[in-house]
Amino acid sequence: MSLCTVAEAKSRIRALSTTAEDTRLTALVSAVSTAIARWCRYPGTAPSMESTTYTHYRSGPTPDETGRILRLPVRPVVSVTSVYDDPDWAYDSTHLVSSADYAVDLDAGTITLGTSADLGVWSSEPRAQKVTYVAGYATVPDDLKQAAVALVEYWWTWLDSQQDANVTVYSERATGPMPKHVAGLLGPFKLTDAGL
Repeated sequence: MSLCTVAEAKSRIRALSTTAEDTRLTALVSAVSTAIARWCRYPGTAPSMESTTYTHYRSGPTPDETGRILRLPVRPVVSVTSVYDDPDWAYDSTHLVSSADYAVDLDAGTITLGTSADLGVWSSEPRAQKVTYVAGYATVPDDLKQAAVALVEYWWTWLDSQQDANVTVYSERATGPMPKHVAGLLGPFKLTDAGL
């Protein structure tokens, strides 16, 4: 999923009004979407901020959490498919936590055991929890889209200043720091949890 459309990017770049540069612009929009997902710390070799199914192994609650709250590393959470709590890593049906035993806070990305849950508290051993869930954006928020459009414009302007600009040159630009005006927009979307 691209964080913005070619038409949205083109509307920001005043010099573009025809379809002559659409191929290059399409590649740039895709690269920007991947670069932003990587900067925001979304996992994977080709990270994306769109709704995706993840399976993560967690090591119980972090020290600042109660024993009943488990934080997921990718947000926003769309749904939780399954949660296993097994210090021995078998993750078989006997260690499947009933969905009736926990509540999910989708925005915060937390799974909280109920007070009457059979489990009581999450196991604290390494990789004790295996969580399969869907997280990311089905619809791109406006400020995230604005950040993508701003980065496309920034890279496009830089490409135009290069004598031999082509569709692969921007990959070098992508390894540099995120421009401050774009980073400011992306701050709220950056994942801060370690252990992905």
